[in-house]
This record gives sequence, C-alpha cells and structure tokens, in this order.
Amino acid sequence: MWYVIWTVTGGEEALAGRIRSRLPSRLCRECFCMKRESMKKLGGEWVELTEPLFPGYVFLDTGNPEEAFYSLKRLPGFAVLIGGGQGGFIPLEREEEAFLAALCGQAPGYLVKNTRVYLDPGGKIRGFKGPLELFKDRIREVNLRKRYAVLDIPLRGKEKTALFGIRLEKDG
Repeated sequence: MWYVIWTVTGGEEALAGRIRSRLPSRLCRECFCMKRESMKKLGGEWVELTEPLFPGYVFLDTGNPEEAFYSLKRLPGFAVLIGGGQGGFIPLEREEEAFLAALCGQAPGYLVKNTRVYLDPGGKIRGFKGPLELFKDRIREVNLRKRYAVLDIPLRGKEKTALFGIRLEKDG
C-alpha cells in the first residue's frame, strides 16, 4: 500500500533517498517522488524540464506502516506520515494508487511525461496523445500558451489540483 509522507518542499528527493538507504526492504518496498515533465520558454526556445508533481510529498510503499513510521521518525528531514489524525496511518485508496500509476504509464521513476496536444486549423483542441488522453474528463483547464493542463486528481479522499505539461505539434 502507498502512504504519503509530507516534508519540506524541495527536500523530497533527499528524503526519499535517505528512506531507501536506511529502511530495510521489509519496511520499504519502494519510496519515490512523483515528477512531471513541463515546458518552459527560455531565451525564446521551449525547453523541457522535470519538476515535482506534488511538491512536499514523498510516497512510501510499505506493508507495515506503524513500524515504518517509528523508523522514519529517526531520519533527519522527516516531517509526518499523513494519516487519519488520530494517530492512525491511512494508505491511499487502491483506486487512487491505480490512477497515479496509470498517469506515469511505463515511464521509469514515476515520471508523468508531457502530453502532445493536437489542434485543428482554428486552434481548437482536437486530441491528446500521452498520459492525459486517458483522463480527458478530469481536465479542468488547458493553457496552450504556457503549455500546461490543470487536472483534478483524487488524493487522500479529496480532489487535488495538479499541473501537467503539454507539447504542441509545432514544439517538435
């Protein structure tokens, strides 16, 4: 089951690395930060960047959250294992876990690749190719000029807004 650890924004990779190196495999099947590709215009050229999908969030796959929590408390930079508020630790729902895994597809390292957006001659969106084509119904907004799409994502029983990178045909 996946659990969410909250930490300082910008410290996600460092914490995930410490967890992977210090927790035994029986407590840490996997520890990762979800990332997304994005496009940014630098010096007049579109450049592809990689950024955290959920800043401040680290995901831990464990079958023993209580023991993992006590091991995590000894790590520097650890903030909190997000749970139910009563000291219990609540995993992501299976549907949420499946949704997030589907967004990443076969990309290594839990990376959500850019989605290619196809436009008709009038500039209207006629289709998508990539991670977002499976979740068109969740797209709240598409900003073609800034090359991102806004989606509502189920996370911890709530809808969380997240930005995803897009590429246009003319971007190459």
